[in-house]
Amino acid sequence: MPTTSVEAAREWHESTRNRAQRKHVTATPQHGAATDASETFDAARRRLMIANADIADIEAAELRNELLDKKEVDAAVFEIARAMRDGLTNCARRIAAEVSTLTTADACETVIEREHRALLDSMAHQIGVRLGAVDLVPVPACP
Repeated sequence: MPTTSVEAAREWHESTRNRAQRKHVTATPQHGAATDASETFDAARRRLMIANADIADIEAAELRNELLDKKEVDAAVFEIARAMRDGLTNCARRIAAEVSTLTTADACETVIEREHRALLDSMAHQIGVRLGAVDLVPVPACP
């Protein structure tokens, strides 16, 4: 509603009053012709059927224990990433003395690769323990 003048407010009121009486009546469609309402109903029914099928799929997956809780997955990924970060950060401190006495790049690479491999194997074992699949991930033997 305009607030600039009384005349503008009256004009607005007159133009918006009795809108239902001023609506244009549309011609009825011929017999057998498709209308927007039937297309909308069909589309809504199709969406409902798809949604019900999706819900049934989700419920079936829940019964088969195929779904994971997002919060649990987020917590597990955070734990794994934090352990990986800590392991890589501490790796330099653990092998610093051993690498400092080496004279060739190949020897340094061997020590670093051994340490990284041990960290990765340890992480794989921890993930296996977390998932309850310890038998699938063997504990590596130290070289």
